This record gives sequence, C-alpha cells and structure tokens, in this order.
Amino acid sequence: MRKTIAVLTMVTAALMAAPNPSHAGPFTDDLSRCLVRATTETERVDLVRWIVAAITVHPGVKNMAGISDERRNAETKRAAGLFADLLTVRCREESLDAFKFEGEVAFSAAFEVLGQVAMQTLVSDPAVAAEMTKLGDHLDDNQLKPLFEGR
Repeated sequence: MRKTIAVLTMVTAALMAAPNPSHAGPFTDDLSRCLVRATTETERVDLVRWIVAAITVHPGVKNMAGISDERRNAETKRAAGLFADLLTVRCREESLDAFKFEGEVAFSAAFEVLGQVAMQTLVSDPAVAAEMTKLGDHLDDNQLKPLFEGR
C-alpha cells in the first residue's frame, strides 16, 4: 500500500507540472520549443520564483510566505527582462512568426509550456520529490484500500 501511495504522490506531482491539453498551432509549437531550449535551468528557477512571488498575494496563501513588496518587484523585473530577451533576441524569429500567423494567444500558450517545464525542473529535484512523497504519510491506507481492490 505504501508503494501505491508513493505512486499517487508522484502522479500528483506530475499532474501539477503536466501540460494542459490545449490546441497550439505549429508556430506556437516552434516558439514553445525555442523558449525551452533558450532558457537555462537557473532561468527556469527564476521564472518559478516570479510565479511564487506573484501567487503569494492571494489572500488564501499570503500568510504562508513572507515575501516583501520589494522582493516581489525584483522578481517581477527579473522575469520581465527574461521574457523580453526571449521574445526579442533569443527566439525572435519564432516570436514574429507565431504572432503573425497565430496571434497573441501563441505567446500565452508558449509561455505556459515554459512555465510547466520550469515547474518540472523544481518538482524533479530530489529534495522536493521527497517532500511531496510525505503526502502518503498522512493518507489513511484503510480508506484507500477498497479503491485499489476494485470495490
């Protein structure tokens, strides 16, 4: 049963980082691949840092993180610089084609892919993976057992 719970935990982690099944055109796909290829692991972590800084303004999680407005602003500036460099320098041709043939939605979809890859970078870290498997320590085996026995 512990193996099952560990697998469930890993599936949960994978789902958090898995791409949404949305339709993307060939130019969006090209831009997505370029964004991923053109970023380093450090830059992907920086992107997640910005995402975390942004989501911690939500009232439901605000009290869990002590991120100052100054720090949040610094993370936002860093992310903006990365986005601009990716679109105008590193992936310029792909950006131009994606916008020309598929419109603004191409940017949103392509950066969604980059965000998912960035999250996968964090979730695949051994320390993060170990922490996520702790979910299984708090699940009731007896409650789940009928599910896996076909009842």
